[in-house]
Amino acid sequence: MRNRLLLGLAVAAAAASSVFADSKDFTINKTNTIVNFESGDYDYNIYYSGTANTRARLGIANAEPAKGYTVRSLTLKAGDGSTSQTPSEWNLLGCFTLNIPTASGEYTVLKNETEKNIHYQMGELTIGNADSASKATALVDLGGGFLRLMGGGVSDQNPTLNVNTSTRITSTNTTAAVNLNSASILNVNGTSTLDVGGAFTSSGNAEKRSKINIAQDAKLKVASASLINSDIVIAGQFSSDGSVVLDRVSMTLDGSFSAAKKKTITLKADTVVSGGGLFDMSTVTNINEGASVDIRAISTGAGFLLDVAGSLKTSQNTTYNNLTVSGTLEQTAGDQTVFNRAASFKAGSAFKTASNYVRIQAGTVDAAYTTLSIGAANKSFVVGSENAKIDIQRGTILLGKAQAIRDANGGLVSISTRNDTTKAELR
Repeated sequence: MRNRLLLGLAVAAAAASSVFADSKDFTINKTNTIVNFESGDYDYNIYYSGTANTRARLGIANAEPAKGYTVRSLTLKAGDGSTSQTPSEWNLLGCFTLNIPTASGEYTVLKNETEKNIHYQMGELTIGNADSASKATALVDLGGGFLRLMGGGVSDQNPTLNVNTSTRITSTNTTAAVNLNSASILNVNGTSTLDVGGAFTSSGNAEKRSKINIAQDAKLKVASASLINSDIVIAGQFSSDGSVVLDRVSMTLDGSFSAAKKKTITLKADTVVSGGGLFDMSTVTNINEGASVDIRAISTGAGFLLDVAGSLKTSQNTTYNNLTVSGTLEQTAGDQTVFNRAASFKAGSAFKTASNYVRIQAGTVDAAYTTLSIGAANKSFVVGSENAKIDIQRGTILLGKAQAIRDANGGLVSISTRNDTTKAELR
């Protein structure tokens, strides 16, 4: 029994030494030329000794991007240990897998000790765990640079970032921490959380759109976001601590999308959001002319603003706070619609709700009355069908024209006021 125990300890020790092998140095000594690389269970220090301010290129040449390297970590350094040449950028090509060797805690899998950007041009960059049961968090320190995925001029170059374990990315660059460009792809898989502590941007074009995929139990958290010409599928969660711009974006939202309070979400023309998820508008949200949102639910926080110049459609009971509509607004299902604080339907606007009960109320956190104003030049304001009712609990309805409110059959709608309110009126 003792011999078996000693043999077991010896095997465990050998396995541990393999997982926690020593660091290894590798030098890129050619200027603007792809230098082949040897993978291994190491923490690699990557030095550059070529001509200063010229690309440092590491990876596999054109023909075989699917071949790749598996390492524990990469640390990018200026110079070669004795000199201090700094490249113009770090250019990685081929497939790289960065595997956390620990079972818990945090582990730095990529570190940039220079101020230059990391440009990932083709293949797949995968961040994961050597042990599938590991709960460790991968750290990516981009220093003063940022990580850009860009396909370049070759049609099959679709650089992909696969996040298979919880990962935190930091950068002191104020322009961007992560940038997807020219048919780049980001996959946040499994139960991973990708936390980008900086600006997250995509900036492809109509022919080479970037793609973002967030799995059902995964999360993408960013400091701010500007997403252009992108196809986005959110089954999990997308959240931003700052403002978000969606420009020419196609988003399928079956999870949730949100920005922090008092920040701005702007949907520009040719942006389409659809699906069965939740769009959290507890902030300032502008749906510009030519943009549309057609989803199950929205959430609008008290005291914040929603401006609909394009179109917004929901399919359940909805409460609107501080609403301005010059486009179209529709609720296709549910038994009630609530207007809180202010709702202004401007010239050219159209409103329709399937619910037979519309409530005008004031918020619980302030003493403000709600005013629902229906402008003279609005196209339509349609409530439910037969027996539809508008209940003024605390506020005012301002009608800009006669018979401004109708039901779906063209009939008139009953309007009532509460006796227990301090202000409920129709003008």
